[in-house]
Amino acid sequence: MAAWPFQIPLGLLSDRVRDRRHLLLAFAAIGLAGSLFLPLLQGNWILLAAVLFLWGGVVAGLYTVGLAHLGSRLRGTDLAAANAAFIFCYSLGMLIGPQSLGLSIDLFGPEGFAYTLAAFFAAYLVTIGTRTLRRPS
Repeated sequence: MAAWPFQIPLGLLSDRVRDRRHLLLAFAAIGLAGSLFLPLLQGNWILLAAVLFLWGGVVAGLYTVGLAHLGSRLRGTDLAAANAAFIFCYSLGMLIGPQSLGLSIDLFGPEGFAYTLAAFFAAYLVTIGTRTLRRPS
């Protein structure tokens, strides 16, 4: 629920940035940092709630800016195919993510949740970082 107040400002920022991949990198880095801070903040409910609000809003920008990036680079049937692949990957994450998080909690306790999220964000950072370096805009 925390994502909605951030979508318009993040969309406006996305419209002003020349290469949206840099925004995706920044959002993923914020996601990684936020997930690593979760175990440290569990003792302070107010601080944890504030971090979750900001973190969730920025991380939700991955979806919004990712779609904007597709729309700015592709047209016609290529855009339709890329959008289908984007939705497929998003849906796959919705299927695999909760299972992975539940398994990590079973194996490592409550901190397993945060560390598995951190692993997902790190993998996303590596993927986007590699593509950004390999294909300059």
